[in-house]
Amino acid sequence: IVANKCPQCGEVFVPPRKICGICNIKLPLDENWVQLSDTGTLVNYTRTQYKVTDRRARKSKGFTTLGMVKIDGSNSAIVYPLEVEFDDIEIGMKVKIKWTEKPKGGPSDIEGFVKV
Repeated sequence: IVANKCPQCGEVFVPPRKICGICNIKLPLDENWVQLSDTGTLVNYTRTQYKVTDRRARKSKGFTTLGMVKIDGSNSAIVYPLEVEFDDIEIGMKVKIKWTEKPKGGPSDIEGFVKV
């Protein structure tokens, strides 16, 4: 996971940002990159019957659980499907990224999160 770090306040952002949300300075995109692990902490979650991969509001047959995860070493969170039994989910639990079989180097390489 690649993030960027604000040179003024030190906040680390995943996904990388052009402007720091804390001190509002423009972040130089040619420097201040940080390599992070593929583990994190679940900070929130929700269940939905709507397909999250389809931009149209279509209901699916089952529920999808989405997890908001703060990647270790970052100050922000990302949201992806959570592949954990619903009864086993706990705020604060450690999770790890589940990668696609054929990564291409983009956000869609992340299929979701699994329990560590």
